[in-house]
Amino acid sequence: FPVTISPVRDQVESFEIYRGKPVQVDHVNKDFYLEFIEYLIEEQDNVNKTILRKLKTIRTVMNYAVEEGMVNHIQWKRRVDLKDSKTSRVPLNAQERDLVWSYSTTDLVKRRVVDAFIFDMYSGLRYEDLRKLSSSHIFTDVIDGVEICYINMTATKGVTQATIPVLDIVSLS
Repeated sequence: FPVTISPVRDQVESFEIYRGKPVQVDHVNKDFYLEFIEYLIEEQDNVNKTILRKLKTIRTVMNYAVEEGMVNHIQWKRRVDLKDSKTSRVPLNAQERDLVWSYSTTDLVKRRVVDAFIFDMYSGLRYEDLRKLSSSHIFTDVIDGVEICYINMTATKGVTQATIPVLDIVSLS
């Protein structure tokens, strides 16, 4: 494995130990992906982007295996969504979001935590990115007479600038 995918190799090896059997290339299919996703969430505490990056690496290895004739099945190519996994982590539903929005407190620290959570919920920023966010990252432009607010920053785990639109609902909070 090249250096770029060795962390995923290590993750797959720990997954083999966890499940008590080896991962075989010819058994990589949707069921494997779902089991691996559940493991990454429940046992490794990974989140969406990290999980998707690891799945992409496995797909790259599988593409290579097919090209080299090591694998002759196509089941593994089927798209797998994180929502298909049976994990206990699910997004907040509308009622839960409303509870967060309606939370009232005079404690400044609690209010800041709730506001940060609401902002994060709608912006999708990681905690590390939220911590380093400053006014220098927030921009406003007028496009077709509409004021648009956005965040422009390099994410903690990224190497390129990301432009993240700020929804009106967040701008109001």
